[in-house]
Amino acid sequence: MSVALFDLDGTIVKGQSQMLLLKYLAREGIIGKLLFIKVCLLFLAYKAGLLQSPESVMAYAYRHIVMGLSRGRMEYILGDFIDRVLRSRFSAPVVARVMRHIEDGDEVVLVTNVFEPLAKMVANKLAIRKVVATRMEMTGRVYTGNIEGKIVYGDNKAEVLRRHYNEEQLRGGCAYADHPSDRAVLEMVGTAFMVNAKKGRIEPYGSARIGNKGSK
Repeated sequence: MSVALFDLDGTIVKGQSQMLLLKYLAREGIIGKLLFIKVCLLFLAYKAGLLQSPESVMAYAYRHIVMGLSRGRMEYILGDFIDRVLRSRFSAPVVARVMRHIEDGDEVVLVTNVFEPLAKMVANKLAIRKVVATRMEMTGRVYTGNIEGKIVYGDNKAEVLRRHYNEEQLRGGCAYADHPSDRAVLEMVGTAFMVNAKKGRIEPYGSARIGNKGSK
């Protein structure tokens, strides 16, 4: 059994799942227009290179959106969002690759900067059993709005994976991603692929240039 690592945004999903979620929340009246605009401006600042990491954007958004939500309410909102918005944006060729790895008996892992409740629900839709994602702090069954530990982004994504797998397991595995921040992950496995979810393109790492910028 080999390890097969899959990123989410720009890899399995066409676009940025958390921005799509933000638009859904605004459209459904769950968040106000002012908060929506503020978070969008922060995200644009990150995409423009004014922020080195999306962590400050995520921290602000979670603090104002997630705080006080119960686990049950969160699951209801995310379930509706996935069914009505996100599922239609899954990249068919990448999902087919996920299914092939599962059929081959590989351990498929969703590795993403996206917050864990959303990542786990997406993984469940795709029969992916293991998720490594940004964790959210809870008090009892209620989210505090705080990020627990570091976000799963950049070099930290690789560091988290090393706590789950040894060097031999990683070198014997493969990874799929689309973003400059994922170089550390792509270079720690034996076989790596660059993905363009929108075009449904999967290419060996090194034959394609990494150029997309966005939250992972």
